[in-house]
Amino acid sequence: MNTEAEKVPSRSLALVKAQKKYYEKNKEKLKIKQTIYNESYNKTKYQCDCGDVITNSSRHHHIRSKRHTDRMDKIKNNIDLGKNHDKQTVYCECGGKYNRRNRCNHFNTVKHKKFVQLKSQSE
Repeated sequence: MNTEAEKVPSRSLALVKAQKKYYEKNKEKLKIKQTIYNESYNKTKYQCDCGDVITNSSRHHHIRSKRHTDRMDKIKNNIDLGKNHDKQTVYCECGGKYNRRNRCNHFNTVKHKKFVQLKSQSE
């Protein structure tokens, strides 16, 4: 086992002191540069392999998301991603039809509410 005395430092003590001195001397300038870099980095768009366009700042979170993993599995298995998934027409038991993205709106319609009410009364 290596003890603290046996470990070789990755940076010399002189270098650490010089970097610290430089940072203290140029603190404000470095903060401004870092802020400008962070703003431009966060606004930069990234085209993911799964097809989504995301910002660099959200890339780490996106890659671990369920959406990304599901889409990558579909790509590996040569399954269509269904880019028009939201536009698919769904036929409801009430006799109405809606697109997947308008599902909540459909459930709030008078026609659907009457159907649910009649269905619950018949049971």
